[in-house]
Amino acid sequence: MATSSTTTTSSTPTTGGGKKDHKVIGTLSVTVCEVRNVSCGWVTCDCEYTIKSTARKKNSKNTQFTDSPFQFGVQRENAMLVINANKKSLFGESVSGYSNIPVAEIIKAGTPVSQWYRLEKPSKAKVTNSVLPTQSEGGPKKGEGEVRLQISFEAAPPEKIPVKGIAIDAEFSELLSGGNIISNPRWYNNPQFLLTVLKPCDIEIICHQPPCEEQISFYILRYDNDFYKGRRKTAFQIDEIFKVEHGSALCPTHSHDVQVKENLPAGTYCVIPCSQSRNGSEGRPHRGKFTIMAYTDPIDTLSFTQLPLESWNCASIVSEWTEENCGGADITGATWMKNPQFLLTLTKRTDIAIQLNQPEDEASMGIYVISTEDPTKKAVWYRDTVGSTQECQAVCSVGANLKRNKPGTYIIIPVTHEERRASKFDLHVFSDDPAATLTALTSEWRHSRSSKSKWAEGTAGGAPNQETFSTNPQFLCHVEPVEGEVLGSDKAEVLVQLTQITSKSQRTLTSVGLAFFTRDKTDEGRLQPDELCKARLMKPPEGHSVLQTVFDKFRVPANEETFFVIVPSTFEPEVHMSFKVTVYSDLRVHLTELLDEEGEESS
Repeated sequence: MATSSTTTTSSTPTTGGGKKDHKVIGTLSVTVCEVRNVSCGWVTCDCEYTIKSTARKKNSKNTQFTDSPFQFGVQRENAMLVINANKKSLFGESVSGYSNIPVAEIIKAGTPVSQWYRLEKPSKAKVTNSVLPTQSEGGPKKGEGEVRLQISFEAAPPEKIPVKGIAIDAEFSELLSGGNIISNPRWYNNPQFLLTVLKPCDIEIICHQPPCEEQISFYILRYDNDFYKGRRKTAFQIDEIFKVEHGSALCPTHSHDVQVKENLPAGTYCVIPCSQSRNGSEGRPHRGKFTIMAYTDPIDTLSFTQLPLESWNCASIVSEWTEENCGGADITGATWMKNPQFLLTLTKRTDIAIQLNQPEDEASMGIYVISTEDPTKKAVWYRDTVGSTQECQAVCSVGANLKRNKPGTYIIIPVTHEERRASKFDLHVFSDDPAATLTALTSEWRHSRSSKSKWAEGTAGGAPNQETFSTNPQFLCHVEPVEGEVLGSDKAEVLVQLTQITSKSQRTLTSVGLAFFTRDKTDEGRLQPDELCKARLMKPPEGHSVLQTVFDKFRVPANEETFFVIVPSTFEPEVHMSFKVTVYSDLRVHLTELLDEEGEESS
């Protein structure tokens, strides 16, 4: 739980903005007592680049020492204490055995340690601190000696932090530690603080943590208070980061004490402290307490609070694009519906923030959101758009914020700019609805049929208002119930898709549309010009659009056969183009192109 205090003292915090020297975290006391089973005249102890030596004695295989304890100021928990047993020979001085002891083990012990450590034989290569610890277990190996040491560690007293302005004590914890926020899908896990500036002023922000291996800094991001309203920020663009250090950097230099002074315009900002690396020290999320302060004069010009972790309800799901299900981002094309789709169900009116993450910023990705009245199957018709990302971006995390969404069902479609791009991703939906659910949509239409054809000379009649409209290709569609399949409704939906087929020689799209006319079961052949009339229209046409794929849909009785004729057309006559008609339904579908002489069913 974060705590905060406010003061107007004139205490000046340590100057920040640059890398600091490591501070001593404690004192290591080492007493060399005895060396046995190896020729030794004196012992050297090396810790944190400080070397201390016992008094020199005559070489002996059992040597006792009475020197006072050696004191070492320790700056890092991962420091190593290096013990060398040395001897003098006719050829000079040499190391007869060595032992490397991690200081972290001494700190972890919590009490003074008195024990024997094995002295390994030195190799011809130079001895380094990378050797693993060599504490004796069961006595030394043949030809190896031992050294008995008394070691203790006393931690340095906690540093007193000068408090300035509004100070908040917080911490990086298991739930609140995400690493550097740039190119990092875990950035949202960091602590977040809301800074409200009432009028333009110079503001100091200071972040301090006790010395440790991982250094920290912070980012200042613009904050949309109209949408977030005191909730944690879930997405950001790079241009939302307020540059510091005279406009040259996105964040102050990482250190243990970080300070920046900037002139901020009036508004709301999100301050995000983070560790220097993406995953923290040694691949583990950073842990530890810190204090962050905001100050200006007068202090009542600003407010500074921590944003609560529980400010959103979150529904999440993990999935992936594969070469088979990655349909690209072109919603006017014919392959976008291959993409993974997810059903979001809301039980109350609420803002939603959608976050899409990938492990690395390799694929250019984005999000589309549409409303749906049929929550049982994947969408094949991109309509009733609710929101989307502005564009696909090759980043680790993108987001879309949607205000005041009605209760109901929505389909979220994560996409990549390129088709057939394999990549893992995770999807998060933040809302004020504790009952909101997010599930993968896998069901598709039970039945579909397709037929390819083209508008050519003599068969490109143009829109319904053209006298030559009747010369367009015509398709007889017959839908019927399937024995044993229960739909659960007395009406069934039929969705018709018209896709323009482009080629290297024909890349330009034209304006196309669909019209549907009733037909009796006993009718034969193509509909004649006088039969293509308003009286036989199944529904008013949607009009023509310059899109690669257009759709239309309507409902038919679920328990009986229905016959109708589909007439695809270009807006202008004599526009030549290949196309494909596809009919989707939960009823069985038969699709036949009607030719001048005799009908022939297409695949």
